[in-house]
Amino acid sequence: MTKHIPLFVLLIVYVIVGALYAVRTPAWQAPDEPAHYNYAAQVAANGCCPVIEMGDWDSAYLDTLKAERFPPDLLDRLPTIQYEDHQPPLYYLLSGLVYRLTDGSLTALRLLSVLISARGSSRAPMRSPWHCCPIGAR
Repeated sequence: MTKHIPLFVLLIVYVIVGALYAVRTPAWQAPDEPAHYNYAAQVAANGCCPVIEMGDWDSAYLDTLKAERFPPDLLDRLPTIQYEDHQPPLYYLLSGLVYRLTDGSLTALRLLSVLISARGSSRAPMRSPWHCCPIGAR
């Protein structure tokens, strides 16, 4: 049990730093955040799964948003940024549920990502069906 303490401490630090990042980073400043957010919104509204279509990538609009750091007066077309629709749906099915439960809270979706990645990071090594050694160990 004591051999896992450093991993546990590292995991706690990760969750704290991740949560601070989720809460303190201004909206839409994380990479591709509007597109991922809109995927979750589409799943929440319509079910699985959105399909990428013409117009989902408006490079001129995206360049303007990025250059001006997502000012509120330019966010009226933000829901049109939907170029992440090609991503596998499992994460977005879960985030669509969180989107619904929190009325589309960006912070809640960011915290969900922190918790999912922390859970994935904390997994013990997979064991073979014979339980003799971790898979891949030689």
